[in-house]
Amino acid sequence: MELFELWETVTRIRKKKNRYLAEMLTDLESVLPPEEYQREYGMVRKIVLDYFNDYYRTVIKFLLGIEVEGQDYL
Repeated sequence: MELFELWETVTRIRKKKNRYLAEMLTDLESVLPPEEYQREYGMVRKIVLDYFNDYYRTVIKFLLGIEVEGQDYL
């Protein structure tokens, strides 16, 4: 796979991840409204974001062979 194709794949994965995260957190707000369940909502939101980001880093490491920690350009 060429570098450009690999970069396009990484970009698509990031966009899909962001879309799924937004949808999931919106659904979560309907089940646990932040106003009423502030503590629970915050904990669940953090867990979801952490696991999605860990998964994304794993995919990037697999595809590119590099460690990614908090990089916005990927």
